[in-house]
Amino acid sequence: MNKLILIISSFIVSLIFFPIYGKAQSSESYIILFSKEVDHSLLQKAEVEVNHTFSLIPAVTVTATEQQLQVLKTGDDIVSITKDKPAELTQVKLVGYNEMKINTARETGVTGKGVKVAVIDTGVDTDHPDLRIAGGVCVLESFDCTNGFEDDNGHGTHVAGIISAQDNNIGILGVAPGVELYAVKALDASGYGSTVSIMKGIEWSIENGIDIINLSVSAKSNDPALHAIIDKAYSQGVLIVAAAGNEGKGVDVDSNNVLYPAKYDSVIAVGAIDHTLKKIPQSATGPEMEMVAFGGGIYSTYPSELDPDGTPDGYTYMSGTSMATPYITGLLALYKETYPYLSHVELRTIIQQTAQDLGEPGRDSFFGYGLGTYERPENIEGQKVYPEVSSDGKITFRFIKEANDDTFKIERDGQIIYQGAFMLNYIDYAVKGTYNYTFTFTDRDGGVRVEQVTVQVSSPAFKDIKPEDWYSPNLVYLYQRNILTGYPGNYIKPRSYITRGEAVALLGRALGLNGEKRPTVFKDVGGNYFASGYIQSAFDHGIISGFPDGTFRPDSPVTRAEMAILLANAYLLEDIHSDIAFSDVTENVTGYEQILKVATAGYTRGYPDGTFHPHESMTRYAFSVFLSRAENHFFLKR
Repeated sequence: MNKLILIISSFIVSLIFFPIYGKAQSSESYIILFSKEVDHSLLQKAEVEVNHTFSLIPAVTVTATEQQLQVLKTGDDIVSITKDKPAELTQVKLVGYNEMKINTARETGVTGKGVKVAVIDTGVDTDHPDLRIAGGVCVLESFDCTNGFEDDNGHGTHVAGIISAQDNNIGILGVAPGVELYAVKALDASGYGSTVSIMKGIEWSIENGIDIINLSVSAKSNDPALHAIIDKAYSQGVLIVAAAGNEGKGVDVDSNNVLYPAKYDSVIAVGAIDHTLKKIPQSATGPEMEMVAFGGGIYSTYPSELDPDGTPDGYTYMSGTSMATPYITGLLALYKETYPYLSHVELRTIIQQTAQDLGEPGRDSFFGYGLGTYERPENIEGQKVYPEVSSDGKITFRFIKEANDDTFKIERDGQIIYQGAFMLNYIDYAVKGTYNYTFTFTDRDGGVRVEQVTVQVSSPAFKDIKPEDWYSPNLVYLYQRNILTGYPGNYIKPRSYITRGEAVALLGRALGLNGEKRPTVFKDVGGNYFASGYIQSAFDHGIISGFPDGTFRPDSPVTRAEMAILLANAYLLEDIHSDIAFSDVTENVTGYEQILKVATAGYTRGYPDGTFHPHESMTRYAFSVFLSRAENHFFLKR
């Protein structure tokens, strides 16, 4: 089998804790990380006491006063100087918590709740007290899965902690502690896997409804099969976030070497910066770079039995684009909780729009769009209206509210369809066609902003209903609920008269009555009549009574007065406003009270001349308009 080796995109920054005895109060323990090698001349110049020199990385621990610290800070080769941390478990926030405005999400209660995140990595330590794992799978060969998806390397656990370490007063606090985290073990104890294992992990994620995949892995060459399954995941709404790789050649060198799978268009490529917002030397660069986050000396969870820093407390420091990637994964989870109705493409656009631009203006090869940040909805520039079109003609508009939004007006092709208080969503219905919407938002101070959106509806397509027909939304609403059915050849026959049998069938479907064909109490409605079940159910519920001669006359047209009787009885209308009156509706008219009740409910306004035309036969579209108003008060405002 042709394997593509995937290597963990990180390196370990070890940390050993040393208690300090007998030191002056002004002296503290610090960890100094150098970019290339330890600068002993600088340490001598500062006259600090070196407590420990790490053998695997260019770092030392020292005891220094504030004056000595200032001397150390003059060094050009220093990546970071951080205070040594106590060994006991006390919760700390991640590096960059404030810079990425994650605290803003916490203040509003946003934690990534309900978002499913898969970490395809070396597994996760399921017993770690600072992690909560929803489930997982091992996709390696059986001999590497003897302990399921437990982490026998440490890398996956470290990544998981950055995403979702819990708010429990110990250890660290992750970016999105509320997510449902799934451990997908696709790399072995040495941190190696194959194209097949990664593909299996992605396939499992798709099949299990994962929202966001974190891939802190990289490979130097393209694999068409891996590309295909990643594109498949993206096409199904899954966000894939991957490490750009640690092949960088220096802080200021554009090496154009973003690795796979981050190099694919369907993947969000993430680079790493340090606490000074500079690219860490090993972070890759290239035109595929999309976002950056913190990746230098990140303190996160780790299996205590594997803890490399000499203190088996379940936490350690690691660096690399592997550590930056879960920051962006967690950030996307925060935005997905905030905007559950937005597509993966729209969420991806939001993190681009809200990024803190670093380096050259706009997207660049070093930082992409910049440092990912969480912004409150009202602070996000750009699009505030997001339409979602279903295959049955339902259009759902979601709105991002600005702080002072008070009222708004909606126009469809120049016609006002809503005007009133602001709401977070609005639903419209349309047949096949192109529609231009204008949204005018007015804030409490009288300020106005306007946004225009064009919506393309592909179905339903009826030959006898046009987009400009004013009643088309009412018919589509009933159609998409399977209340109104069409005729062969994609016809609705909206201008044909509706019969009493058809009207009761529509009403019965709307109310959920038993429509099974059966004998009825009416001598002219046999058990084989298409609406016999609905007619009998309507009789049983007291909605209809028929004529004195024992007939129902199912094939006779429905009059407007009969429509009022049906709706008033079906929807238990009681109120009658004293100011409701029609010149042609007197107490002698059958359905007099029901007509007034239907008018009081707002289902009808009568004709402009003050008449109601109680004996007028109704068309299919006219009856559908009244029924849709009874079923959904949204239509009362149109």
